[in-house]
Amino acid sequence: MPARVKILFALPLALLLQAQSRPSATSSAGGLSYGTIIQAEPVLTDPVPPHMVPVRADAVIAEQRAEVMGARTAVDRAILIGAPFNYEITGAHAQFRRYRTAEGDRWCWSGVPGVVFAPPHDAGGQIFPGICLLDADGDGAFEAARMRAYPPSTAIRDVAIAPVRLRPAPPADPRLSRLHVFRRVRIAQMSGRAVVLVLEHALRSQGEAAADYARDPPSERVALALRRGATASIGGLRLRVEGERGAWRIAASGAFARWAILEQGGAAVRLGPYFLAPRED
Repeated sequence: MPARVKILFALPLALLLQAQSRPSATSSAGGLSYGTIIQAEPVLTDPVPPHMVPVRADAVIAEQRAEVMGARTAVDRAILIGAPFNYEITGAHAQFRRYRTAEGDRWCWSGVPGVVFAPPHDAGGQIFPGICLLDADGDGAFEAARMRAYPPSTAIRDVAIAPVRLRPAPPADPRLSRLHVFRRVRIAQMSGRAVVLVLEHALRSQGEAAADYARDPPSERVALALRRGATASIGGLRLRVEGERGAWRIAASGAFARWAILEQGGAAVRLGPYFLAPRED
């Protein structure tokens, strides 16, 4: 194949998210697979911190967002892969993602979806777009690159490199795949004597403008009497009624209980009622 060939980093497979399902691995049939994707610890933010709200229909008392994406790292220096490839990985391109293989976890070169790049090729013109780091002696420095060709039936080749070490990855490119899952507490029903609050979850995948809370039913609900000092709890939050008739308020304190949890050594993620199953890339 000619040396001038270029590849467009394909958009990653759609995240497999199943409600209350059993873990099941999925694979990319027929393609170049690094192994099972290892996810980074979910990053939590609070679009709506727990606070006090007047009692009114659909008032949101608290909302939290979990962002999930694959574990990433960078290296402390440029990587020069010698003959027959004579290929350099440097700058913003020197980022790697973590995968699980039969031989253990491995860091493999990660491109940005939609960005064209010229892959390494051997003397015969065969392209090797898959590059993983090897640390054979376990000293924390990676002294070889494992080159995986396309098609995958081509033999793997290991090439010595000047040792490199891992460092924290820079902020993620906005084009990198990620999943946002939201959790909120909302006043769903009202009467003169009580309110019903619900704990809801919603998904927002890459490219979607907003989370759709109507897609799935609430995972928890609680009734709270409209009486000064009345209390209840939901999703880890403590709720207390304040004010008086005609001007009732609900004050929320504490924090959401832990609900975004890595499982299976990072290969799967539990997100409230949802389960992100292991998958290959």
